[in-house]
Amino acid sequence: MSEGCRLVVADLPIEIICHIFSFLSFHEQIPGLAKVCRTWRGALRDLRTLSLEATISVLDYTLPRILSGYPRLERLIIEPSRYIDTIDAAYLLTKVAQQFRGHSTLRYLFCSSDWIVPGAVEGCPRLEVLIVPSLRGKEEEEEEEPQGVSGMEEDGRGSGMDTMDVEYPDDLHESERRIGGRHWEIWRGSGMRRNLTWIMKHKPTLTHIEMNKPTFWNRIPKVAPASPSPILKHLKLSDICSWALVNFLDVLRQSGQLERPGLPHLTTLTLDLDWLIVPTNAYEAISLGCPNLQSLTFIYANLTPAGVEAIATHLPRLKCLVMDKCDMWFYHGWMSLVRYLCSRMKELEKVGLEKCSFRELPLTMQVRFPVYSTRAGTMGWWTHSLRSLKLYANDEYRPSTADLKEVVERFPQLQELKLEVPAETFTKDGIAVWGPAAVNLHGLKKLVLRSGKYEPYGTEPVAGDTPLHLPNLQTLSIWSCPIFPFNFILPNASNLTTLKLNFLPTILPDTTFISLPNLRYLAVRGITILAHQICLSIVNALTADSPKLEVLIMEALHRDCSNLPSTFFPRLVEKCPKLKVIRLDRFITPRCTLTLLASATIWPDLVSFHVWGQSAIHGATLEWEQTSLGPFLQTHRLLRSFHVGLHTLEVPGFELEGRCMDEHGYARNVVSYATYARSIKARWWWLEDVVVHGPIKRRSVADSLL
Repeated sequence: MSEGCRLVVADLPIEIICHIFSFLSFHEQIPGLAKVCRTWRGALRDLRTLSLEATISVLDYTLPRILSGYPRLERLIIEPSRYIDTIDAAYLLTKVAQQFRGHSTLRYLFCSSDWIVPGAVEGCPRLEVLIVPSLRGKEEEEEEEPQGVSGMEEDGRGSGMDTMDVEYPDDLHESERRIGGRHWEIWRGSGMRRNLTWIMKHKPTLTHIEMNKPTFWNRIPKVAPASPSPILKHLKLSDICSWALVNFLDVLRQSGQLERPGLPHLTTLTLDLDWLIVPTNAYEAISLGCPNLQSLTFIYANLTPAGVEAIATHLPRLKCLVMDKCDMWFYHGWMSLVRYLCSRMKELEKVGLEKCSFRELPLTMQVRFPVYSTRAGTMGWWTHSLRSLKLYANDEYRPSTADLKEVVERFPQLQELKLEVPAETFTKDGIAVWGPAAVNLHGLKKLVLRSGKYEPYGTEPVAGDTPLHLPNLQTLSIWSCPIFPFNFILPNASNLTTLKLNFLPTILPDTTFISLPNLRYLAVRGITILAHQICLSIVNALTADSPKLEVLIMEALHRDCSNLPSTFFPRLVEKCPKLKVIRLDRFITPRCTLTLLASATIWPDLVSFHVWGQSAIHGATLEWEQTSLGPFLQTHRLLRSFHVGLHTLEVPGFELEGRCMDEHGYARNVVSYATYARSIKARWWWLEDVVVHGPIKRRSVADSLL
């Protein structure tokens, strides 16, 4: 860098320099930029967000030394390294997390290793958000610990089994180990580092917690009286074991019975239970311990026969209820369940049921559960103020045409609707069901429809003449409908901003053009043997007049690649001058593509360029780098993500191994592509995500017999 350039940048306001530095990754910030000038050093010290990967260089530099250069840091994200083996990445992440001693201004902390918890609790006085998700690698393979280990003994110590293989952080001073008596001895056990009772007791500033494999005390111990955080608002528990769930519910029940709700301000609770059975009394415990709960989400849960009735009885004030991939007992299926919930829970605003399985209760047991009577869920003729409804089925209880008609009539205030619908609702035979929607669903902003299989074999589906005009519709996503959905697109073309068309069977004529003046996001995917032709015809029709388009995704999910027309990119440059993201999958681009795009006036705000497929680019040579790749990357300095698929790799120093036909050829080729990707990222430093892949030559069975 020249002295003149350095002085010009140094004269910029420090707020602008901070904004520029916020786009740089950690290895670009430390330590080189701080040595350029005093202004740059001051700008680095004003950064509020730091995201780094746990690498050997970070471990050697030490995390406390790194954080000392950011005195005003508010958000810290520590992730495993993406470029090494998963087990090694998990080990490095653990070692880096062990170095964490806290930060005085930190408010948000994200790390997959639970060794980050001691420093977060003891050294972050302003911490508000603590996220400890699952850790890839060794910890994911560990078996579930017994209750006596993770639950901790009454004196706060972990058992010998829990601490046998755990070492103190290498740089921990002896005096630090004695802080607070048995301070670090307590944190040695992984069960203690994930014990939310202890964490919320000693960190009352937390408002948001996400914890993988959490533990709870099942009673009030002497060393840490149960006093959960009074301001906690969001709690997400994943991979929780059965005894920890029981302890958690006991804490909520006991605190509620003592008229001291354990989580009085909690509004959002998410439980990822890994197919655990949720006891019927769990909902009463949640209502007692979380009196202000507004949103409840179950993921991979197993509800008891009386579970649905218990939810409606004890949690009638819920505004959001989501059940994702759950097993439940309800005799009459999806819409009967929605009717029942809405009739009992008047304040519901969002209901989400995704890929849930219904079990049919035996007739001999239905008398014990009145919710399963034939009249359950009757709403009369009144409507409900539901704003969001999601019904994704995976069994025989799919929403029918009658169910769709009922949704349109019962919920006039819907703003978001996601449904699996019969294929007939897109054709002349069933399109009439959408007639009242133009009047009743005038406030709908997002519509997602997944079509079922078209049953009348031997007959071609015929489009209907009933247009669906929704004046506020902005997002439209349609999956696998039997015909092109003109009835949904044309009446709403002027207000659509996002359009996703997946797995349509129709090839549009070349003369079809649809004007979408406000469209910003377009995704088209095909899956049949004609996927390439289908995608090209639809994209050509929808981009004819889309001047505001920013994101284009075109994917042909077929094992073979197809050539793009030579006019595709010139036409796209002309019709969509504001593109920022372009992603093509299994399309072979013309040789002159990057040369054509190597202009500062063509897509100047481009941030992501993906041309995927084993032969998307004809070949990488030294000449191609100098005439196409280099000028393209040099003129698009905002580009952050660059993915390409090569037909051949012939750049000097990166040639594929001559022995690539032997049994190790696959690994050698993968290493060559990865090495070449790293070289691109190193030469054009503003790129953050570079992926290169290509065809893999493998030994045939005949060759192996020679």
